[in-house]
Amino acid sequence: MVIDRHMLAQYGQSTMSQRKVYEWVERFKSGRTRVTDGCCRPSTSCTQDHIDRADAMIREDRQITVSEVAAHLDISYGSAYAILHDNLGYRKLCAWWVPKELTVVHKRQRVEVAT
Repeated sequence: MVIDRHMLAQYGQSTMSQRKVYEWVERFKSGRTRVTDGCCRPSTSCTQDHIDRADAMIREDRQITVSEVAAHLDISYGSAYAILHDNLGYRKLCAWWVPKELTVVHKRQRVEVAT
């Protein structure tokens, strides 16, 4: 197959096996359009209710931990972390949750001022 030869030339010995290449070719022939299309379980923890409740918890206590949020919402640590960081845009700063407020425009302005 031409695809596996191209991959071997591109990635060398760290490429996937020929069998895996054949499996992926068949998946794409059957209608798959992306590598991540349908390969992961859907997130059931990242609901708007959980996001709103986590935001309320952080606004009430800025020093709450991810573990405490996960326990209050009865979700996994990873899901709580994703909600806090990805959905709400918070980060920890000196044990306090603070929103990420610097946008790309703000960062660009800082560079311009510094130069």
